[in-house]
Amino acid sequence: MGQWIDVPREGGEDLTRAPLVTLRPKAVAFNSVFVRSADLKRHPFVSFKVDPEEFRIGIRFHGDASDPTALTLTHDGGGGGHRRRERNNLSVMAVALMSRHRWIMATATERDSSLRRFKPEWLGMEQLWVINLRPAFERHATQIEEIPGDARGIYRYIDDGEITYIGKGNIRDRARSGERERWKWDRIEYSLVPDDAVQTRWETWWLDWHEQKHGRLPTHNRIGGAR
Repeated sequence: MGQWIDVPREGGEDLTRAPLVTLRPKAVAFNSVFVRSADLKRHPFVSFKVDPEEFRIGIRFHGDASDPTALTLTHDGGGGGHRRRERNNLSVMAVALMSRHRWIMATATERDSSLRRFKPEWLGMEQLWVINLRPAFERHATQIEEIPGDARGIYRYIDDGEITYIGKGNIRDRARSGERERWKWDRIEYSLVPDDAVQTRWETWWLDWHEQKHGRLPTHNRIGGAR
């Protein structure tokens, strides 16, 4: 007898009952649980704020059509869920939000759909719903010289489409270190994160994500013992 092997779900709808906000390349979607719990159907418009230093998006639902930041909420038909559920979902076209902030666009275009979904938090003092993103390696370099000398943050090496290393610190200096001279890579992707403690937090987050998704650390993290 053969052995049954589970087939993981790729993309499609999220089956949790949690309120969720999903980023897409041109839109932001709000699932039916969030629509009901926050009573969003009372508000025809939504406005966005951004906090690039903390990788946050603030979301305000309202009824003020004269607000120059107002965008119109519509029924969402772009998700992967059942049509009946989609009628209860809402979304908003947010082209400017994506095109003006590449750290947001980098998240919105992630192939792993779980990386595009976020649980909103209510900030009563500011009257905002907030989703907390993460640095998503939105800057690219195919040559070490393309990286600014003072660029500090988290970064990853890509070779033939595979993530081979995730690290933190001064990105250009680390790339020039002796032990990496023989590494093969097509590009270095990175996010600017000046604070050392924040770098460590996000490096750990991305290493954990990689290990959970692939069952192992990136090649050079395993060889070097970085964890």
